[in-house]
Amino acid sequence: MKHLSTLIAVKNLTIIQFTKIIQDLFYLDEFILDSLIIHLKNCTIYHDESAIAFCIQYQNNDYEYIFNETKQNICLSINKRNNQFIDLITYLKKYHFLNNNHFSYIQPNIKNMNDLNQVIEFIENKTILPVIYLNMSLKDFKNEILTEIQSTAYILTSEDENFHQAFQKHFHLRNNSYILYLNHEFQKISFLKKESPQEFIEKVKIKIQSYVLQRTYSFPYNMKDFQHHIIKKIIENHKENDFLENSSIEQQVLALEDKKKNLQKNIDDLNNQILILENQNEELGSYIKQQGYYPLILKGNEKEFYKGEQRDLLLYLLKEELKNNHNQKQQQIIHTILEQNPPVGNRNRYLTDIFNLLVNEGLSKKSIDTLSRYGIILNHTGKHPTTTFFNDSRYTMTFSSTPSDLNVGRQYYRQIRKLFF
Repeated sequence: MKHLSTLIAVKNLTIIQFTKIIQDLFYLDEFILDSLIIHLKNCTIYHDESAIAFCIQYQNNDYEYIFNETKQNICLSINKRNNQFIDLITYLKKYHFLNNNHFSYIQPNIKNMNDLNQVIEFIENKTILPVIYLNMSLKDFKNEILTEIQSTAYILTSEDENFHQAFQKHFHLRNNSYILYLNHEFQKISFLKKESPQEFIEKVKIKIQSYVLQRTYSFPYNMKDFQHHIIKKIIENHKENDFLENSSIEQQVLALEDKKKNLQKNIDDLNNQILILENQNEELGSYIKQQGYYPLILKGNEKEFYKGEQRDLLLYLLKEELKNNHNQKQQQIIHTILEQNPPVGNRNRYLTDIFNLLVNEGLSKKSIDTLSRYGIILNHTGKHPTTTFFNDSRYTMTFSSTPSDLNVGRQYYRQIRKLFF
């Protein structure tokens, strides 16, 4: 499933303040942080003295947030496309909680934006957001786009024509505007004649949001570890009370012992079933040997070019053999073998498709190129084009380079059938 997973650096943010932000974003009921685990409708909260985590189900999406007050960072994971990530960034930015000294969410941290070397170093090695490059013709859209993308991408442009020429030359860009993604892929963005400025900005915004919400950052993030940490603290707190300690642990041990006994019983039952099946298998093997069943013919060592090639060919040859004058016994044996051994059918399907390509559709470059799907590879290096069957030089035939016969497609089909099938 596509999801967003990232780490946000913040400053001067407390657990109480972060809790209020999440409450506002997801319309959570009021609650008091009076226990290590709190269950609300569609939300579970885990917290200790230095961190708090939210597991939320909201509008068919799953959201996980871990805020560490000591480290001043927010780990988050969101399983589908949504606006909640962008809303969170906007909220943190509005109240000056984003730590732009650690990482700038506003614009590239480049001292001289017209210094091409600094710009290249930032794009290739330092950015963790996509970069929207606007050429001279679209540079005036910078402020409007920056407002709409809401800290999910950087804007890069310049008033210096020489800078644009050098930038485009380094990144092998044509004189257009582009989105530069983190995997070194570029996507051209054009302002169409029939587009309004707002439609163009909305188009760029959708492309950026679509990309941001599909990528995954690699960082140590594990909600289960935090949950286990909280559960461990609960157990440790219970140990302060002898009654709770003895009763809960003893009950858990007894429950585990009962579970162990049940599992062992299941294992013993499965082992007995395995023994029964093994005995039945041996008896069945002996019975088959007594009945005299054996394979009619063993498969040859020649590599098959398509599934069932050897089987289909042998059955075809046997069927053709029925046309010869054999005695009644021979005829009956061959007829019975054909009845008991249906073909795979790929040989006839290949021949039918090749016939349609060369005869019904007519001989053309398209039809000849399509023959490669069936292992018929053409080579035009010599005076006359040659073809090999699945690139095996043992099976080669030559085509006429200047076919004049109207039936040339049918002639080619007969040659291919005769030599390759």
